Amino acid sequence: MKAAESVLLDIEKDGYVPDKFHYSAIISKCAKQKQLGKALSLFKRMIDQGVAPNAIVFCAAIDACAKVGQYKSAISLLNDMEDKYGVEPTVKCYSAAISACEKARKWQEAVKLLRKMPEKGVEPNVVVYSSVISACGKAAKWKEALEFLAEMEEVGIPPNVVSYNSAISAYEKAAKGKEAVKLLRKMTKKGVEPNVVSYSSVISACEKGRQPDIALLLLAQMKKEGVRPNVRSYSATISACEKGGAQYTDTALSLLSEMKAAGVNPDDVTYRAITKACFDSKRCSEALDLVREAAGQSFKERPLRIKVSMESGLSRWNLHDLTEATACMLLVDALLAFVRSSKGRTSPRYQDIIVVTGKGLNTEDPNGPVLKEKVPAFLNDVAGLETTAIEGNEGRFLIAAASLEEWATSGDSEKFKGLFQSHRQDTIK
Repeated sequence: MKAAESVLLDIEKDGYVPDKFHYSAIISKCAKQKQLGKALSLFKRMIDQGVAPNAIVFCAAIDACAKVGQYKSAISLLNDMEDKYGVEPTVKCYSAAISACEKARKWQEAVKLLRKMPEKGVEPNVVVYSSVISACGKAAKWKEALEFLAEMEEVGIPPNVVSYNSAISAYEKAAKGKEAVKLLRKMTKKGVEPNVVSYSSVISACEKGRQPDIALLLLAQMKKEGVRPNVRSYSATISACEKGGAQYTDTALSLLSEMKAAGVNPDDVTYRAITKACFDSKRCSEALDLVREAAGQSFKERPLRIKVSMESGLSRWNLHDLTEATACMLLVDALLAFVRSSKGRTSPRYQDIIVVTGKGLNTEDPNGPVLKEKVPAFLNDVAGLETTAIEGNEGRFLIAAASLEEWATSGDSEKFKGLFQSHRQDTIK
């Protein structure tokens, strides 16, 4: 996109004075690019030049706020429309402001705007209600979300697929799988066809509610109905299998093969779930194969690799943001590689390794921090490798050079290596 300022300068060079239509078009472009600062700067410039804004310009500016969840700025612009400039807000302006509240998870503010609309002579539409329902869902207010879905029908606004998906998402966040399934059935009866988002959200609700059998049935149903599963659909079902225990591990592995064959690329969520399923089922070699496969993928958000760096001359292995299963398997791969490289040298050089697990202050695991306890335990109990706590920092531990040398040159490393050589269902004892 050409810089907004450049566009205005070109208009002025041609002897024209930019009007409200030029500004609305350029501010809209800024909104699409999520350039809120430029959008608001252009809006101010317009006012300073004495160009009176209309509803279209205000909507463009409010939409720029909505794109980045700046609900306060959005509401302020909405209020200024009528109070300062005598411009009557349209349903599109309210919709954009409510969307800003939804993105910011400010459900109460979204509801206030909804209630204000009739007072200003603006009738809410399906887009407005859907945004309010979504705002409630994101704030874990599933009861309120369902109340607004029912209210839509009461006031004669038929919910569409977005409305239902927003309500299903509220159930998903509350881990209410059965309720989500009922709502899926209801939307079908009402003549609203579920899409991939609908099914994926219901499957995710079942996954969170530990209902693997229902999740598998839903995946089969969506394929039967001609709705092509996406990476979220498969990942949620695989995660449901992982939560179902060892009896579902083969099914999870089959789903991974199926999604690849269907041209659906697994993401970091998929690999975390399937690796955990194999790890928890004591299927060592399969878990290691999976984490190696994942490490070779370029996941931008959460790469599944050990972050290696240097600290005070020592190697620093950072396991932050990894699950227990992925962290342990990545350590297995690193240690096995270390042993292989050491055997190829006449006089191997061993040095201390700092392993960073973090304190678990931002963990999403309902059971609390796991890495700082589970990872050293895995190395001690399974690998037979001694670790040392670092005094004053519970989010780190040390693999001392002497300990590493003893482990690498003794039978312990060979026993450990043996656990991961077979591609059958080897077990960690």
